[in-house]
Amino acid sequence: MGLVIIEGWGGSGKSLLLSYLDSHSDLLALPVHDKLPYDLLKLRSSQLNTLNSDIRHIRNTLSSHSYYNIEYNAIREQIPVLLSTEKDDTINVPFKFPFEKFESLWKAEAVAEKYFSREKLLDIIYTKFFEVAEIEQQKTNSLSKNFVSLGDARSCAPTKFLQEYPNSKIIYVKRDISELIGIRSNRQTPTGLAKGMFEKDFLSVILSAEVQKIIDYEHKIKSAQTNNSDRVLIVEFEALFDDRMHTLNNVQKFLDLPSEKLFPTMMGYKLGDETQNYGSQKNDSVHNLLQPTKISYVKFFEKIGRKSKIFNKILLLSLNLISFGIRALRYILKW
Repeated sequence: MGLVIIEGWGGSGKSLLLSYLDSHSDLLALPVHDKLPYDLLKLRSSQLNTLNSDIRHIRNTLSSHSYYNIEYNAIREQIPVLLSTEKDDTINVPFKFPFEKFESLWKAEAVAEKYFSREKLLDIIYTKFFEVAEIEQQKTNSLSKNFVSLGDARSCAPTKFLQEYPNSKIIYVKRDISELIGIRSNRQTPTGLAKGMFEKDFLSVILSAEVQKIIDYEHKIKSAQTNNSDRVLIVEFEALFDDRMHTLNNVQKFLDLPSEKLFPTMMGYKLGDETQNYGSQKNDSVHNLLQPTKISYVKFFEKIGRKSKIFNKILLLSLNLISFGIRALRYILKW
């Protein structure tokens, strides 16, 4: 199994790159942010070795994270593709998916398996996903074993991820931090989704040290790339618009794939036509999202954080302590 994880912060353009890779004939792209590769890292070797006789470990592990996002979207029978921070600026992609059948199939194969590794278990789950999913345009290469999924930058250091999944590669989508903070503090939950999934105010984003966390993760990505240059690729978000064809060709070359013309799709459904589609224009501009004063605050925290890793760690810790103190004070006053 080949596993490609598209990493980046929330709002960085991960889903946009995923939609392009979804259209490649040799790739199978997970449309739901399932985070399964990270969940399975929580399983110890001793637990993996007993999965064929005791599946409770994996049940407990999956129940605490985003695996059930698959079921949530299956019940809704659609997956929203967010085009901007606006509440209903979305494309709803049909998602016909028999979740109970999917669970039954992968668990039955897992129980019958004699030897386990995390990659093997992930391969079983993802393979069964695509066996039961209704895809608009089926892949010509039905034997494809290259899966693409969205990453979760907060869950695991990239170097550890590469060690635990030897047949994996990481593509990191890098975006201007001011724009990321603007999106994080302005994105609204689309109609039909659980209220509060996205909403955050600017102050809470700053005090939760998101600027420092983004910088810290960028350092980890660059370190992983230095040690694994053939397995980590950094893609600039702007390049997906300004130099799309060259950028996508570089991505395909990095993944050792035959070059194809890529266009945004999800589950085989085209996200627009050749001229007006998901990636045809950049919808969120920092100057439309944040006031000049707020942009200055972000730039200030970024400037300090980029001076050195030590400065960034100190600032991250300080902001976390302030945030904890504010939450504690609110709780006391409410009590």
